[in-house]
Amino acid sequence: GQVWALSIELSEEIAYARIHQLERIFFITLLIAIVIVIIASHYLSNSITAPILNLAWIAERIAAGDLTQLVLGTDRDDEIGRLAMSFTRMKNSMNDKLLLINRQNDKLENNLTLIQKQNSELQLTDKLKDAFLATTSHELRTPLHGMLGISETLMSGAYGQLTVAQQYQLSIIINSGLRLSHLIDDLLDYHKMRYGTLYLHKNAVDISAAINLVLELSKHLLEDKPLRIINQTPDKLPLVLADEQRLEQVLYNLIGNAIKYTNEGKIVISCKEIDGRIQVQVVDTGQGIESAQLESLFEPLLRPSIENHNYQQGAGLGLSISRQLIELMGGTLFVSSQPQLGTTFSFSLPLATEIEKEGRHFNLPTPHFSAPEALKHIILTADSLPENPDAPLLIVADDEAVNLQVLVSFLRLDGYRVKTARDGQETLDLIAQEKPELLLLDAMMPGMSGYQVCQMLRKQYSLSQLPIIMLTALSQSKDRARGFEAGASDYVSKPFNQQELSARINAHIQASHSLQLAQKNTQLAHNLQQQESIEVSLLETQQQLF
Repeated sequence: GQVWALSIELSEEIAYARIHQLERIFFITLLIAIVIVIIASHYLSNSITAPILNLAWIAERIAAGDLTQLVLGTDRDDEIGRLAMSFTRMKNSMNDKLLLINRQNDKLENNLTLIQKQNSELQLTDKLKDAFLATTSHELRTPLHGMLGISETLMSGAYGQLTVAQQYQLSIIINSGLRLSHLIDDLLDYHKMRYGTLYLHKNAVDISAAINLVLELSKHLLEDKPLRIINQTPDKLPLVLADEQRLEQVLYNLIGNAIKYTNEGKIVISCKEIDGRIQVQVVDTGQGIESAQLESLFEPLLRPSIENHNYQQGAGLGLSISRQLIELMGGTLFVSSQPQLGTTFSFSLPLATEIEKEGRHFNLPTPHFSAPEALKHIILTADSLPENPDAPLLIVADDEAVNLQVLVSFLRLDGYRVKTARDGQETLDLIAQEKPELLLLDAMMPGMSGYQVCQMLRKQYSLSQLPIIMLTALSQSKDRARGFEAGASDYVSKPFNQQELSARINAHIQASHSLQLAQKNTQLAHNLQQQESIEVSLLETQQQLF
């Protein structure tokens, strides 16, 4: 029952030894735990980030176009595994699409190669077509030139006087040849306008005179039709700005169509000035055309389906070319029609300015032939055309016997002395024997072409010493340019107008004589100046002597 206490006195080291031991154990355990946590977190982070980094690397490689990389982690069941599977499907899908694109690219390259080949073939075909048009027109113009030339020579009475019936039959041949010539011109014009190589020479034109000329040339189309042509064009109209030859071509097409498709009734041609332009109308009383088919009139090689069989004749180029020609001359061409009432073609052209009027050349075109009843010249026979040895000498070079016959006949009728050559070398030999006043040279001859002959002659004779007129059926601009580059003085396309060719021959001969006379005058003036200089020197010498 006593209250007691036991007191022990120990040193601090012994008293806290157990506590210090526990502290050491705690710190060691804490250090080990930290190391374990770091190691575990490292492995854990690697296990999470490594697949993500791998996926990021694969994504970069895929973006760079490398689809051969293997996607890791597709066997995992967590979100990373599902993400890896998504990357795998995306890579496979892109790979399939790229393979498809590559196949399509290969196919496109093959198609592109095929298209390039076809384009080359089309270009070659286009060139062959151009060559075909030029060659065909040449081959057609050559016999056509012979037909027209011989017929015109016969009608002129060069080989004896003809009866009216014979003249009428010859006029039919000439009309048919002219129709074929117009068809050839239409084909070439259509080709030129299609490729933008048709050039117009615009000047001030008297449209009243053009209409009168076309009406005169179109009379033979009437035949025996009960049809009246009424020209209501005023004699005095302002001049229009147009290409005179092309304007006549358009009028010939419109009036010719009106005559062709109107069996009876009348055709009225009228002109009037409206708002600074001249409007021309060609009205016929033919069968007319449905309104739905009007635009097809201007389509090349197409026609409206009309019961009248006359509408199926021809090449279908005249109206198409006419509209384009009018548009190139700054105008517009319209058509209106009603079935059983008739058709009206109208076009307008701008007026010529004062400057254009001052530069106008009043060249009156001449027809290719005259109607039998209009023959007023003297009838001559072949025996009554002796060759005048004192007449100017002309040399005609052509490989076609028909062309030579035509040219010789009408040149002798004009009073020239004519020699002929069939090739280039024979032409040079004839000129070496006797220099002619003028040379008519065909461009296309066997062996040495006309261009080569012209170039060789220009080395010896100037333009004034020997005028050279090229005669050829090649009428394209590049052919004309080639002729002038070779040294030709002029260029005439076959079939040519005899009166036009005769006028050109006379003009070149007169120009040659004038140039030669001017050269002689210049030489005489130079000699006179020298003589005056010598006389002045002599006078000075005499004055010094005295």
